[in-house]
Amino acid sequence: MVRKDKTSNSIEIAKNVIRNIKENGFDSHCFIEQYAHDYEFEYLQDLLYYARAKKIFKTCHSQIALFLSAHQTEIGICKIKMSKKSKSIFGNKVPNEVWRKN
Repeated sequence: MVRKDKTSNSIEIAKNVIRNIKENGFDSHCFIEQYAHDYEFEYLQDLLYYARAKKIFKTCHSQIALFLSAHQTEIGICKIKMSKKSKSIFGNKVPNEVWRKN
């Protein structure tokens, strides 16, 4: 999803992931969990793309959130809150962005 050579396909993947999120409002952690569930192979490719980063998961997840932010209109979402603390995939409460489906 986050690799620059995959933008058009990534938008379609993001739309599908968002369709599978039950709530109208969701945060980046919720999106990432659904993405990893629905597109396990693509998620793993994204993690491997950042394998040289010091913090692979944090870097990759930040890039996913930035992708959502950059493509809100095409994906059909809008940012409603800049920062909300919720549990990451590791169970740590950290700030992330909150989105709403259009």
